[in-house]
Amino acid sequence: MRTPAILVVTMMRVSLVVVLLLASVGTASAECAWVLWGRDSTANIWFPPVSFRSESECRSGHREMNNPQVRAAQEIRRPEFRQHDYFECWPDTVDPRGPKGGGR
Repeated sequence: MRTPAILVVTMMRVSLVVVLLLASVGTASAECAWVLWGRDSTANIWFPPVSFRSESECRSGHREMNNPQVRAAQEIRRPEFRQHDYFECWPDTVDPRGPKGGGR
């Protein structure tokens, strides 16, 4: 009658592996790079001007783009910023331009 005990131990091991796998997936997604995307107001096209190591750094960069002095300094270094009227932070796995062409 050891079969039920072996089954219980096996189920506990499988449960532990599933929990560990789910935890590692959550950690990996939390550690991805973040991109501050800017929208070109003249053509309604998105450009990925700046990347960050974390979401909080990206959000901080986003707030800085609302500061006129920071914005002016960015536009001197990167003139294309002058056309960007809207910014959003997204994980580097998300592209607001939509899916790439070339379907099969």
